[in-house]
This record gives sequence, C-alpha cells and structure tokens, in this order.
Amino acid sequence: MGNRRADVKNDSDGYVSIEIGTEGWEREYPDLPIIESEYNREESPRRIWDKYSPDDNFWNHPNISKNTYKLSSEEFAVRQADHWWNKMGKKPYHSGGANWVFSDGPHGGRCPTEVTRASGEVDAVRLPKEAFYALKAMWRPEPQVHIVGHWNYTPETKKTIYVISNCASVKLYVNDKLIGTNNAPENGYVFKFDQVAWETGEIKAEAFIDSELKTTQTKETAGEPEALKLTPITGPKGWLADGSDIALIDIEVVDAQGRRCPLAKGRVDFTISGPAIWRGGYNSGNPNSTNNLYLDIEAGINRVAVRSTLEAGNVTITATKAGILDANLELNSMAFEIKNGLTTMLPQVYENVLSKEPLPAHTPEMPKYVPGIKNRSELFKKFSYTGDGKAMLRTNMHWGKKAYTDLEYNYTVLPKFLNGAEYVRTPNSDNRYWARDQLQFIAGKKMHIYVLHDDTVSRPEFLLQDYNDTGDNVNMAGVSMSVFHRLAEEGESIIMAGNSDGDAPENCRMYTVMAKKFKK
Repeated sequence: MGNRRADVKNDSDGYVSIEIGTEGWEREYPDLPIIESEYNREESPRRIWDKYSPDDNFWNHPNISKNTYKLSSEEFAVRQADHWWNKMGKKPYHSGGANWVFSDGPHGGRCPTEVTRASGEVDAVRLPKEAFYALKAMWRPEPQVHIVGHWNYTPETKKTIYVISNCASVKLYVNDKLIGTNNAPENGYVFKFDQVAWETGEIKAEAFIDSELKTTQTKETAGEPEALKLTPITGPKGWLADGSDIALIDIEVVDAQGRRCPLAKGRVDFTISGPAIWRGGYNSGNPNSTNNLYLDIEAGINRVAVRSTLEAGNVTITATKAGILDANLELNSMAFEIKNGLTTMLPQVYENVLSKEPLPAHTPEMPKYVPGIKNRSELFKKFSYTGDGKAMLRTNMHWGKKAYTDLEYNYTVLPKFLNGAEYVRTPNSDNRYWARDQLQFIAGKKMHIYVLHDDTVSRPEFLLQDYNDTGDNVNMAGVSMSVFHRLAEEGESIIMAGNSDGDAPENCRMYTVMAKKFKK
C-alpha cells in the first residue's frame, strides 16, 4: 500500500492494513503497525574523513556551496544513530524502516560536488563508509563496537572521538591509557569522548554489558606510504570465463607493515594483459572517471573491476603510483562450458541461507512511551514533511507568531485575510533542500492555501503551476515574501516540492504555508 505515504486520499483509509511513512512519520492509525519506507536522505562521500583530516576535493570543491549536505564521513556515520533512534528506534509502537540507501549510485543526489547520490552506507563500488560500520555496530545481535574514523592525525590535534556500540558502556584508551568511561550513550548507541589528544600509536575501545567485557576494537597509526597492494575478490566458484563474470580488485596504499594508510590519495596507473576486459572504477568527486586505466586512491583504497571473456586463461594486472612500490596480480579465469552458443551452467550466486537472528545482546534504554496528541488540525490532514529539518502545525495565525522551527523570527504585519489561519512552521535550514514530496497533506475541508515565498528565490514549478500571486507581500525580518494562493477541494492531496527547483541564494528564506476554511 503505497511507497512513501500511508495514503494519498481519504477514501483509501478502509484499505490500509499497514501504515507506511517517510522520514519520521507521525502515527495516524493507532491500531496498525507502522514502518518507514524511506528515512535518512543525507549524503556524504567516503573519501572525506572529518574536518581534522586533509581535504580531498570536497571542502574546497567549487560546488560545495550548492551542496544540500556538507557532511564528512564521520558526521554521516554518527547521524545514522540520530535518524534511526529518534525516528523509529526509541518508539515501541514503531516496526522499523528502510535506510535510504545501501549504495551510492546515479539515483538523484543533492550534492553537485559528487558524481553519484552519496546516501549509501557503501560507495558506488561497494567499499564501506564509516556509516556501514556504524549501522553494523547498532543492528547486529552480537556485541559490537566501532571507533568512527582513523588514528593518523597531526601533533596537537584534539578532537571528539565517537564510538558506536550496541553495548551498555564503553571505555576508551590511547596507548593503553584510560581516557574515559561512558555509560550514557546519545541516541541509544553513540558514546562520545570530547577533547581526545592524538598520540601516535593506537586507540582502543572496550564495550561492556553488565560490567562484563564483551568486545573490543583497536585502530593503529599507519606509517608512511610504502607500497601498493592488490587484493582480488571473485565469486565462490572462482572467476568464470563466461564473458560476463566480474573480478573486483581492491587497490590499497600500505605502510612498511602492510597497514592501510588512511590519508593516502592520488593517481594510480594500471596495465592489464590476458583474456579480460578492463572496466575500471570510479572517483566520487570526479566526472568521467570510469573505464580508465588510471584511478585516484580515496582514503587509502579504491576498487576496480575486470570482466572475463569467453577465453579462459591467465590475466596479469600491474598498478603503479609515484613514489611507492608497484603491485602485481595474476588472476586465472576458469573454463566455462559453452556449446553452439549455449550452456547449462548458470551464472554463479552466493548460496547463503538466511536463518532467524537471535535477539540483541543488549537493548538501549527506551524512554517511556507516552501517546502523542494526534494532529488536531482541521485543514492539514495526514500531514507529512520529508525535508531535513522539522516542521510543525499550528493554529490561529496572527502577528507575533513564529514563522520557522529553527529561527526566532516572528510575523509582524500580515494581510487581514491571513488572520486566524492554520499554518505550517517550516525549518529555514531547508531553504535550499529539494524533494519532490517535501511537504504533503490532504485538504480536510474545502480551503484556501497560501504559500509565502522569498522574492529572491526562483519560483518552483509547483508554485507556478498551481498557485496565483495575490499581489500581497509579508516582510519577514527584512526579506520580502510574496503571498501565493490556490483553492483546494476537501479530500484533495496537496504536494509541494522544495523552495527552488534550482540554485537558491545561500541566505534565502524557506517558504511557509497557511490555510483557511473556504466560506461561501
């Protein structure tokens, strides 16, 4: 029933058997289970560790100001817990939801610094981001602990260290010296340690349940880049010469002890010989980086693919990078029986049999469930806001009421026809955010809908198509907002997209919405 909304028409109520929401849905049906079909649309590339690590074509990218999201890999990982816990995890009536999305890919991103949508827990070649390990530490049933980030900083660095764990408490050590103990995680799983001073060596986290040590993780300071390392990944039956089988090859920059250098970046060149087709890899911030015999390392590692042909045999791959030792790899593609263009052999798949998971070793303490007050709005029925910030419904508009959920700006002088309106306080932080269904509701009555839109912003398509400019303006803290109007019939589904369909000024205002019951 639906992909994003529990319903889009009032007359669908009788057919709803499970409530499906998006981005922290407020419950409408107290007798039905509820799930999120999509949550956490944020984006971050794998190559950017944090703001204490060297940049790699992100913070200094010419398009960074146009990004809806300006998150490091560290921030993206930590916010996984925030989104999960506050939208679903701490709500005992909630059945869960689908994190959007597992892998980066070409499915409509909001960050022009990137060549893919970077919402994945893994990047486009399936290399894990820190967010992948964060979710593993949250969701696996057995005890888990993960230190977000690396341990290769500069002297004098002091930073917050985040540890994600599904255990009850965490101890953090630097070179075997206890830094602190945390038994009060934020958002269920995030153990935060402030002002940790970096020292070369190792950082270790120990996770406990009922004062019993359950699991540990250690990260070491890697030395100077020494060499390249190539590691093949093939299917369970090897690499088959069927003309379509793929061998993946990880390219790492390692130190003299074979440890990955997490800050390594820069170009690697490849040569290939033998019966294979080079498919290459990709770089998350560089257009036209696929299918080349060169590729940039990102955060110490990247991945390429080679495809088999119908000829079995030995394939040799060499990788070179200026200033460090080369790496060589030999792969052997295995014969695949084909007769007259036909075969009885199927492409290989992993034959993992899923089994029931045990219960988690520990469940974070949940706040006591207090049933919320249902939406009392007479006009905004089944209201949904899927932007990055929080919107809220309010009634009885008049001067002095607040316009946004995140700014202390009040309405001052209003056209008389807006007095007494029901209204939506939107988050101004979403002034440059865009989603097709950013704001959605069903008209509870035949009603007037008013949208107040910043005059410095190009009008979005939904406003131009469905609304008329009234000629009135509202001054919002020095910004002129034009008032647009349309009439909606009772039961009509209303969908509004973002503030602008293209670029918008950095300091512009987000639109706000008001409604009044139609009177004959």
